[in-house]
Order: sequence, then C-alpha cells, then structure tokens
Amino acid sequence: MIQEERNNQAIILRLKSSPKNAKVGIVTGFHRLGNLEVLHARKLIRKGPKTGRLYSIPGRKRRHRASAPGQSPANLFGNLARSIGYQIYGDEMSFMTRGNSKGPAVQINGVSYGGFLENKNRPFLSKTVSHFDSTAENIFNDEIYENIK
Repeated sequence: MIQEERNNQAIILRLKSSPKNAKVGIVTGFHRLGNLEVLHARKLIRKGPKTGRLYSIPGRKRRHRASAPGQSPANLFGNLARSIGYQIYGDEMSFMTRGNSKGPAVQINGVSYGGFLENKNRPFLSKTVSHFDSTAENIFNDEIYENIK
C-alpha cells in the first residue's frame, strides 16, 4: 500500500512505532475515498443525455428519456442519486445505495431499486469503484503518510 518512490523503510518504521496515527490515516483515507466515490456515482446518474426509451410519466408534461443498457441509470426525481453513500466498518468500507427494504439499512431518501438497476445492466456503483481503483492506493498512501510524519 506504500508507494515505491517514498522512503519505504522510514514509513514502515513509523507505522510500527505509531499504529494509532496510521489507523487515523486509514480512516481518513476511507472518508476521502468514500466522498469522492459518492460524488462520482451521483455525477454518472445526473449527467446526460441518456439514449434509452422515451416515455411519458403521469402528471408530468415532459417525457422522460431512460438509460440504455450499459449506461448509468437516468435521473428522474433524484432519489437514487441522493441514496448513494458509504459506511466504514472497522477496516472495511461499503459503498452502496441506502434504503434496502429490510433491517436498519432503511433510511430517509433511501430507495430499494438501486441494486436492481446495478444488476440489470445499468451500472453506476461498479463503474465508480473501478474508476477509483488506481486512485485508492494513492489516497491511502497520502493520508497515512500525512498522519505518521
């Protein structure tokens, strides 16, 4: 997890002598990464134009353009975008949509269809995670380094 161009031995020694600071850096890295992922996933949903089916919605004058397979879901009311979040559990982070129909995951502005869309060829969470794969290591390196120096 530590970049090669830095003095790895010095960082490893500092990590061993100050695990509390390293843990703070990891948690800070999770928050930084989580916030970036949430913003990116919301951007994927809200940006357009989408190229799917055009249909009417009762009570609305304008017609709605859905997303095509392979595109991120189209934004209609904004509930899906607002439901995207992350949670940190010890040394792991979950990036998800809030509002599953079971248990304590039900929250305000939650939706139950986020996982359905992700699995029905409307990826937005998996696109976001893969977008930040190479950046995540740098984020953690920077945060750990800042907290142990």
